[in-house]
Amino acid sequence: MKKNIDYEYLWSYLQNGGEIWAPNEEAYLGTWYEGKDQLVVEVNGPKEFGIGFCRDIEDLPRIVNDFIGVGGTIEVINRELEKEKSSVNDAEDVDTDSLIVCGVDPISELFFVGTKSVFNKDEPKIAHTENAIDMYYGHSLDLAEKLKLCLRYFPELGIKGVIGGDFLSKKYDVKTETINEEKFYSFGNQSLKYGIPVDHPIGKKFKEAKVTIVFHTHYTGDDLEEMQAKPGFFEKLNDIKSVLVLTKEEADNFVIT
Repeated sequence: MKKNIDYEYLWSYLQNGGEIWAPNEEAYLGTWYEGKDQLVVEVNGPKEFGIGFCRDIEDLPRIVNDFIGVGGTIEVINRELEKEKSSVNDAEDVDTDSLIVCGVDPISELFFVGTKSVFNKDEPKIAHTENAIDMYYGHSLDLAEKLKLCLRYFPELGIKGVIGGDFLSKKYDVKTETINEEKFYSFGNQSLKYGIPVDHPIGKKFKEAKVTIVFHTHYTGDDLEEMQAKPGFFEKLNDIKSVLVLTKEEADNFVIT
């Protein structure tokens, strides 16, 4: 069993409702909501331990050490993370990319979210509600959380048609770091990382956003099953604080690795 902990994956796992219990079941590592959108990481259990909460990923190693101090182990943390990764990899019809499809269903005229699976011929996975997201996409905690954020905030954009884009970040994914003496908001994965300067006009909008996305595709047709993907994004959207919509060119300019 590897000893090192993937803190980015652990943070994502906890932010999506995961819990890890110590072998003695006297304590768990989990989360609770502080306000409407803020999830904080805690060590809790049948008795109170008086351990301070963790509000960002940089503080996560500290609370992991606290968890170990009351009976948890690195092995049990890694075992739960590996189990989660395996369940996602083994699930049938898993959506692993970042493509989000959303807009107004031309048949029901209801706002929906999903992935490319909304176009399935046999079982279109069109989610108008959070319950539908859990039903269709609950095999991936991270994907389901992303889609719920989209369902919560994207209707405010005033989308008229059906569009697709790459989900770049949610607020909890973002770190602040200094590169060459300049502060950046950074986010991304091992293969592609973005950095938006804190003082950049877009950086100031980014700070307020719950979701950051690049829309790059529009879909044409009278119903979802028959729609055709067309490159380009032409809708004029409402400017709202909760969603930062970047153009592809803007996103490319912020790539740092």
